Amino acid sequence: MNDNHRQDTIDVYIVDADAAQRRVLAGLIAGSGADRYQAVPCATSEEALAAGCDSSRAIMLADIDTIGGAGHIAKMAGTSSRVIATSAAGSLNVAVAAVKAGAFDFLPKPIGAKALLQGLEAAVSSWNGSVETAAAKDTPARPSRPAAPSTTAASEEADFAGFVGRSPAMHAVYEQIRRMAPSRAPVFITG
Repeated sequence: MNDNHRQDTIDVYIVDADAAQRRVLAGLIAGSGADRYQAVPCATSEEALAAGCDSSRAIMLADIDTIGGAGHIAKMAGTSSRVIATSAAGSLNVAVAAVKAGAFDFLPKPIGAKALLQGLEAAVSSWNGSVETAAAKDTPARPSRPAAPSTTAASEEADFAGFVGRSPAMHAVYEQIRRMAPSRAPVFITG
């Protein structure tokens, strides 16, 4: 860390074997989020772990190939850090594998400044228990469907964003949706 590191900034560990990618992402952070985020470029996952990415309230932008595949995401994330997986092979399968392995979000390369800052803000919001992301703030709200007549408070509590279903299986789906809501990664829930 440098002497300019403020106490209230959030460390963003950029784990990528490509030095140009590290510079680009550090530049995006410095240009758009310098007042809130401090870029910490790392060439390997070992370098990031040695720097403390898993032991503090930090965010890690981890290139999946650099860290050894999506299966290594879990070892990168500490109890209070967030991993945002990145990859030039931004397929749905790669994104799903990364999120299943413990990534908070997935950003396909090349990463633009807006997408990067939205991902960082979503990660910070998740620490505060909020699931609203910058993307959600920019998206117009869907008109809500009229409420069905309800006879009990329990049935009102069982509704989830207009979905129909109160079985234990549907409650499991609702919980999955709550967990995945902060992520900008594409998600396909089946069942």
